[in-house]
Amino acid sequence: MFSPGSFSNPFAFALEPGGGIGKFSLRDKSSKVLINPTVMKGARVLCLGCAGQSNIANTAQNSYTTLNPTQVFNLNIWDGALYQGQNPFMGASNGTGTAWLGRLGDKLIATGEWDYVVLATIAMGASAIAEHAVGGPENLKYGAAFNRMKEIGIMIGDDLNIAAWLLMQGEADKDLGTTQANWQAGFQSLRQSIRDRGDDAPIFVAKCTYINGAASPTIRAGQTAVVNSTDVFAGPDTDTLTGANRWDTTHLGDTGGDNAANMWRDTLLAAQTAGLII
Repeated sequence: MFSPGSFSNPFAFALEPGGGIGKFSLRDKSSKVLINPTVMKGARVLCLGCAGQSNIANTAQNSYTTLNPTQVFNLNIWDGALYQGQNPFMGASNGTGTAWLGRLGDKLIATGEWDYVVLATIAMGASAIAEHAVGGPENLKYGAAFNRMKEIGIMIGDDLNIAAWLLMQGEADKDLGTTQANWQAGFQSLRQSIRDRGDDAPIFVAKCTYINGAASPTIRAGQTAVVNSTDVFAGPDTDTLTGANRWDTTHLGDTGGDNAANMWRDTLLAAQTAGLII
C-alpha cells in the first residue's frame, strides 16, 4: 500500500529562514488528497520545478481551483509524496494564500501534450539569490525535488525526472540593491549546484523583478546575461504584467496569474518543439 513516509530520506535540510508570515514552506497535509503515483506509469508526465520568490509561491491571492486535480499533482518535497494540485501548494511559502500554478497545470493538460503535470513547488517569498546559491537555506530544496521525483520513478518503474526548472526570482534583490555581477554570481552558483547533483533539466529564467510598482533594470540585465541557450533559457517577461495584473503593486492576482500561466505555457510548448523538454 502506498503511503507518504514510505520513502527514503536522501538529503538533509538547512533551517528555513525565519522572519514573519510566509517565510516557511507549507507542510500541512490535513486537507490534501494523496495520489498513488502508479497512475502515471507509462504515461506522458511533465514534472516542473517551480522556484524563486512569492510570485511563484502561494501569494497570488486568486480564487482559482484546479480543473484537473486527477491530472495536475503537487510533489511535496517534505515527505516525497504526490497530492492533488490544490491551493495552497505544499513546499512553497505562505500557507495561508494561493498560487496561480494550478492554472498552468490545467493549461498544459489542455494542450493534449501531456497526461499528467507534476508541480514540484519550492519557492520562498522574499528570498534573495544568495539564499538559492550554494550555502543558502533554499539551495538544498532543488536537490530534494530532483531526488524525490527520481524516487517516485523508481517506485513505479519509470524514468521520471524534473523536465524543466521555472525560476521567478529577483524582486528581493531589487530592494537589497544587489549588483548585476552579484546576482549573476549567485545564479551561477545555483546552476552549478543543480548540475553537480546530476540534474540536467533546462533552467528557464523569467524577467521577474517587479515590486512595489517598479522593475529593476540592474537585475533584469543579470537575468538576460545568464541565458546561454545551452542549459539556461529565457523564460517569460512577467515584469510586463502591471496594473490590474497585481493585487498590491507586487503580487499577481486573478488576471496576472492567468496571464503568467499563459506565458509559461507558451514558453514550455516552444521548448518542447525545440526538443529542450520531453
